[in-house]
Amino acid sequence: MANPALINIPKSYVEGAELDIVAQPVSALTLSGGLTYVKSRVQEDPGAPFAAVDPFGKVTSFIGEAFPNTPAWMGNADAVYTVPVPGDRDVYFGATVSARSGPQAAFGEAPEFRLPGYASLDLRAGVKSQDEKWRAELWTRNVTNRAYWQNVYNSDDVIARAPGEPLTDGIALSYRFQ
Repeated sequence: MANPALINIPKSYVEGAELDIVAQPVSALTLSGGLTYVKSRVQEDPGAPFAAVDPFGKVTSFIGEAFPNTPAWMGNADAVYTVPVPGDRDVYFGATVSARSGPQAAFGEAPEFRLPGYASLDLRAGVKSQDEKWRAELWTRNVTNRAYWQNVYNSDDVIARAPGEPLTDGIALSYRFQ
C-alpha cells in the first residue's frame, strides 16, 4: 500500500472554460446557470524519491492522466421566484440543480478509484426583508436522496469511499448588523 503524500508533478497543463449567465425574464424570476470544462494532463512523472506510485503501491506512470478529483464537466442551474408581501418583506422559492462528470479519485486510473458523475437537486423557501437585513429560510438538499461518492481512498489495505450528503433538511436564519 502506498502512503498518501503531496507530490509535485514537474510538468502538466490545465485548459478550461467557464460560462456563467444570469437572466431575469420577469421582475419576480431570476434564472442563473454555470458550466465549467477542465482538461488537465500530466506531462512528466515525478522524479526520485517520489516516483509515480498508484494507490496500491505499484510504480507506474501518470503521463497523460487527468488530475485526481478534477471532473471534466461541472454545471449548475438556479431559479428563484420572489413575491413582495405586506410589511416590506419578500417571500421566495428557489431550486438549484448541480451536476458533475466522474473523475478519478487518485492517480493510476484503477477502476476502484473512479468516481461516478452525479446530479443533485436542492430546494429552498423563505422570507426576507426587502433591504436584505434579515432572512429566514427552510431548505432541502439532495431532494432525490441520490447516493454518490465524494472521494475514494486506500487506507491500511482497505478501499474506503466517502459518501456525499444524503437528503438533508434545515433552517437558516441570518441577520446583517450593518
